[in-house]
Parts: sequence; C-alpha cells; structure tokens
Amino acid sequence: QSVFDIVDDFDVIWVQEAISHIEPATKFISFCKDHLRRGGKLIIADTNASNLYAYLMAKKDQWRRGGVYTTVKHPQTRNKIPYAQERLFSIRSINRMVKANGFLIRELSTHGFLPYSPFFYKEKPIAYYADRWMGKVPLIKFLGAYYVVVALKSI
Repeated sequence: QSVFDIVDDFDVIWVQEAISHIEPATKFISFCKDHLRRGGKLIIADTNASNLYAYLMAKKDQWRRGGVYTTVKHPQTRNKIPYAQERLFSIRSINRMVKANGFLIRELSTHGFLPYSPFFYKEKPIAYYADRWMGKVPLIKFLGAYYVVVALKSI
C-alpha cells in the first residue's frame, strides 16, 4: 500500500526523516495539502542537503548502494526491487516546494551543524558548544545538518 492511498483528513501531518524517500516529493506535498483540514499543519523534519557533511554522507550511501534509488530483495522471490528514493533537499528547495503548494511557512529552523564527536568538555560533546554558537550566526544557521519546517494550510 502506498501513502498516496490514504483517504482520511488530518489536523497535522508530520513527516520525520521521510520526505527524502518519497517520490515524487512535490506530489506528496500537494497530497498533504489535500488531506489537511482547514488550518492544518504540515511538519517536515529531515537531513539538510546544504550541510556539506550530511550531503557527503548521503552521496556515500548512494554510491555504496549503487545509485539514487535503494533496492531490497523481495522476501519470496529474492529479486531486487526498488525500495526508496535516497536524495536530500536543501532548506531552500523544501521551502520553495512547500510554498509552491500553497502553504504558509510558520517556522523554519536548523539543528546540529557538526557530526557527533567523541571529544567532550564538561560532560558534553564539543559539537554541542559549536552548534550553539553556529546557530546564532544568520548565514551559518541555514547550514544545519537537519531542518524542521512547520507550514500551515492556507485558509
């Protein structure tokens, strides 16, 4: 069964680490608008392609798996079948896609600028302190490894 087979309406649709796997993503955003009630919220949280480290890790994963699409083996036939689209969106591209489908952006935030580090200072990873500092710099702010978009269905 596909996500596009859902017929219910919702107050909130939360898409956590999934938009990068749904193809076509623009159709899915439009689908969300059609299935949100008046004033409903669409929340998308995923890895940010604008973060160089996150982007390179995704590319490495694509390369290791043999391309943009991930494949799995069918449990009975053992044939390879397409499983998921593996590509990241930047904050700019996801913002544009959501707005193009008539949503009003209420919040756009980024989190986690540096990968986890085994080095600690005062019982917290060094990345914790760097992230707090980097999150305050306007241009660097959009380079976070993860983004969260909260959008409202236009009334």
